[in-house]
Amino acid sequence: MGLFTSDEQIARLSRKVDSLSGQVRHLTRLVEHLARGQGVDEAVLEGFTPQEEPFWEEARRLKRAGSPIAAIKLVREHTGMGLREAKEAVDRL
Repeated sequence: MGLFTSDEQIARLSRKVDSLSGQVRHLTRLVEHLARGQGVDEAVLEGFTPQEEPFWEEARRLKRAGSPIAAIKLVREHTGMGLREAKEAVDRL
């Protein structure tokens, strides 16, 4: 069994992650807006913009190509997630 013991816990954590991701996107836009207002160069801002790990895009590609097992394996290798958690993460892609 993985780190989490119930579907309810996983769903609750998934909602929390989604909420935090939204907050990060909002704060990133706010910082970019404020920085532009102060004349900060775009190149400087790029260094502070959160970037998604490249393996997630590869996992999406694998899933779209009909290889969800390969996508799950990739996610597990990069995150250390258990099988169940990785499968659920891929299902949400």
